[in-house]
Amino acid sequence: MTHARTKPPAQQRSYGVLVGTIRDGREDPAGHSPHYEIWVQADQNYRIAVNVRSVDGSDVVAHYDPNFTKPTKLDLHDARQQRQLRQRQSHQR
Repeated sequence: MTHARTKPPAQQRSYGVLVGTIRDGREDPAGHSPHYEIWVQADQNYRIAVNVRSVDGSDVVAHYDPNFTKPTKLDLHDARQQRQLRQRQSHQR
């Protein structure tokens, strides 16, 4: 049995990519909800509800990297040095 998706009549569905910091995640301990809820902090707080008990055969794939760091302008010097080193090594072969 699939769940009919509903939304308020005036609301538009929009999809995109959310980049932020995961602050917490949890499942309803009583098991009343089929969703795993994830709290993400970005430009504002977001509550992401992931249906982990879907019955339509779909899979949920997610990746969380606790050591992820976004590259910044401060990393450009190191990235350039690494690229130059790789280029020199490829020319020596």
